[in-house]
Amino acid sequence: MEKKKFAGGLYAVMTIPFPEFHLWENLTKWVDENPDFGPEYSKEGEQIMGGCLEEHLNWVFAADNGWREDGLPGQIDLMLPVKLREK
Repeated sequence: MEKKKFAGGLYAVMTIPFPEFHLWENLTKWVDENPDFGPEYSKEGEQIMGGCLEEHLNWVFAADNGWREDGLPGQIDLMLPVKLREK
């Protein structure tokens, strides 16, 4: 487990089923095309995923009980930092 500290702020959030990580593209596209919000990636860059976060739910349960072929009974919350666009 990795402990992270962040100052907070606004985030666009999308819930996906595990392990559909390719859906990050959908969230990124939504933010890029949104007229009200734009991305606010961290200046620390890729070292910290640009400030993006993931919350994995039921990960420990699924790992302890084996990986089912039809997927995990879990989800991931994807969080991308955003800011209001200037009008």
